[in-house]
Amino acid sequence: MGNSCPCQYVTSEQIDTDEIEDLRVEPKRKLDMSNIIKFQATWRGYSLRKKLNKEMSDFVEMRHTDNTADFLAEDNRENNDEIGKFFEDGGLYKGELNGNVREGQGIHTWPDGSVYEGSWKNDKANGKGKFTDCQGNAYNGDWKDDQAHGYGTFIKADGSKYEGEWWNDQPHGKGTEIWPNKDMYVGEYVNGSKEGQGEFIWADGSHYKGGVKKNKFHGSGTYKWNNGKSYSGEWVNGKREGYGVFKWPNGNVYMGNFKSDKRHGKGKITLANGKQVVGYWNQGKFNKHQVKNK
Repeated sequence: MGNSCPCQYVTSEQIDTDEIEDLRVEPKRKLDMSNIIKFQATWRGYSLRKKLNKEMSDFVEMRHTDNTADFLAEDNRENNDEIGKFFEDGGLYKGELNGNVREGQGIHTWPDGSVYEGSWKNDKANGKGKFTDCQGNAYNGDWKDDQAHGYGTFIKADGSKYEGEWWNDQPHGKGTEIWPNKDMYVGEYVNGSKEGQGEFIWADGSHYKGGVKKNKFHGSGTYKWNNGKSYSGEWVNGKREGYGVFKWPNGNVYMGNFKSDKRHGKGKITLANGKQVVGYWNQGKFNKHQVKNK
C-alpha cells in the first residue's frame, strides 16, 4: 500500500551501452558565403575603377545623333537620354545622363562582359537594377550608392540562390538560401552571417529549427534526422551543449546534459518499456559505477 512509482529502474548490469549515437548534426551542406563576398568584391572593384575614370579626360561622350555640337551645348546637357559613355578601361555606358553623371535608366558594360542594367543616381547604382558578372553570378534587386541594399536576389552560376533583405552589400534581416540539391535555409541574418532564428531543411528529410549564430546552431533548437531520431535542447557553436532531450524512433529517450556534442554529466534514459536508469556520462561514455537505482 502507500505511494508507488510505476517506473522500473534497471541496474548497471542490465544496461547495454544503449548509447546515443554521437552523430555530428552540422548541416550536410554549407552555403559558401565567399561566393557572395566575391560578387561584392567584383562590384566594388568596378565601382572603384569607375571613380578613378570619372574625370572628363577619361572618357568621350557620344550621343546617337549627327548633331554632336548641339548635344554638347550647355543648355542641352542637363537631362539627356540614349547616351554612350566610353571609359578609359574599355567599359561602355549607354543610357540617361544628367550633366556628366549617370542619372536615370542605363546599362554599363565592362570589358570582361559584366553588365549592370538599371537605375542610376549621382553616377552610382541606385534603385532597382541587375548586375551580372563575367562568370554568370547575378544580383537583381535594390541598390543604394553602388551597394546591394534593400531587397534582392543573388543567384550563383551553379544555381545556389539567396533571396531576401540586404544592408550595405550583405544579407541582413530575413532571407532564404537554396542550394542546387534543394537543401534550404530560411531565417535571419546579421551582417552576412546566418544569425538569430532560422530553419534548415535538407533534401534528405533532415530538419533543424531554432537559434543560429555565425552560420552555426546556437541557443535552443531542435534537430530531426530523416531516420526518426531527434534532439531538442541547447547548442553552442554548432554542437550540443547544455541540457537536451534525445529521442529514438523506437521510443527510447535520453534526458540530460551534453558537452561538445556528447553526453556529459548527469542524465536519464527511459526505455520504451518504461524502465529507467539515472547515471553519469563522461565525454559520451556511460559510467556504470555511478548508476542510481530505485
